[in-house]
Amino acid sequence: MTRVERLQITLRSPAFWLFFAALALRGYGFFVSLLLARWSGLQSLGSYSFLLITASSTSTPLSVALANAVTQATAHGQGPDRLRSAWRAARLPLLLCVSISGGLALWLAFGASMGKDASSLGLMAMVPLLLALVVGQFLTQTAQGVCAGDGRPQLMTIPTLVMTALGLVTTMAIMAAHGFLGALLVTALVGIVPALVVWWRTTRKPALSEQALAEAPPPLPVMINLWPYLRRAVPEIGANVLNSLTNWVCFMYLVMQAHGPLGLGFITVGLQWSVVMLLPANSWGGAIMHRLLQAQSKPGGDIDPVIVRQELRRCLRVTLACCVAVLAASPGLAWLYKLELERLFLLLLLNAASALVLSHNFVYERVFVCRQIQNRWLWISGGAYAVQMVLTLAFIETTIYAVAVGNLVALLVVWMASRYELRLGNAYDKTPRRHHHQ
Repeated sequence: MTRVERLQITLRSPAFWLFFAALALRGYGFFVSLLLARWSGLQSLGSYSFLLITASSTSTPLSVALANAVTQATAHGQGPDRLRSAWRAARLPLLLCVSISGGLALWLAFGASMGKDASSLGLMAMVPLLLALVVGQFLTQTAQGVCAGDGRPQLMTIPTLVMTALGLVTTMAIMAAHGFLGALLVTALVGIVPALVVWWRTTRKPALSEQALAEAPPPLPVMINLWPYLRRAVPEIGANVLNSLTNWVCFMYLVMQAHGPLGLGFITVGLQWSVVMLLPANSWGGAIMHRLLQAQSKPGGDIDPVIVRQELRRCLRVTLACCVAVLAASPGLAWLYKLELERLFLLLLLNAASALVLSHNFVYERVFVCRQIQNRWLWISGGAYAVQMVLTLAFIETTIYAVAVGNLVALLVVWMASRYELRLGNAYDKTPRRHHHQ
């Protein structure tokens, strides 16, 4: 196979387009946070991050499940009208999820310190912006699901890149006039506009002449139902809800209460660069699942341990390289964000250790899904999040690093419990059964 042929295959790959879109959005997020830290200080970055992460913490668990359901339903749909049918089927789940997440986001954000410190004018601006962030994430995930199910993720990637470029150009001017609220406005538009463009392109009817319309056969009725897919994802949604809310309490609420927006800005810098450490492993989720399913002997059964070890080594190796690169860049990051090098390096070091453990847990979670034992993953995750909450509550007043330490210990609990559970399951599968005949 020539290089040109490999390049053509890569350009047609859905994973390439989805990864490129995610990379553009991550780059935009880094640009905004860096501007806020340099121009307005860590306190402004902390306020911006509090609202942004509160919105994503409440919407991510449901929006990801909705995107997966839309992807499967669209892929299984038949007929030329299946994309419009997928959007119609998503209306009620979308409205329900937005209502739940939006109400929870408002309660979490303005029932905490943000609501007490903001003026009435600031609240009038922040409430619609917070809701816009929630709506934008749900619309984006739904649009990505429609495009992925149709095998054309570039429909979402191209408007995302265009809107991100416009956001980069306009953010500085808007931020200079309106501070972190202006940054939130641009971020919300970057999330909503590409999804609306996809909705318009996938639901409009083709412009045909009257003769072509008369000669064309009537389209077959297409009925798509998302609820069966969403019901099967309930254990996964439960684990993701626990994860999001625990991280919000530990990384946002407790830090805001104990150390204020300044401490929250410091934690946000560490979180952003943790995303860089995990970006390659996170982007391989679909490929990892595909290889594990191919290596599975039977549905819900054993998976070749050699394949699992290969995936574990691959994720660990690439994550380690990313962690080393981020740690080596810590002097430059300390200068960019106006932070003390020793404080930032310790935070990044703890987050790097968490990223290495999480690279293994990322594979283990997909093994649980392939073996159809998501309920056990939910119990393991719940126990780990309880440990994280207790440790953070106990030491957050003493040191801000309690957040990173609690997260690392929780990930280690998941890692040990997952290894034990999967080894036990493999041993059970290999035990010879005795058949008794009456």
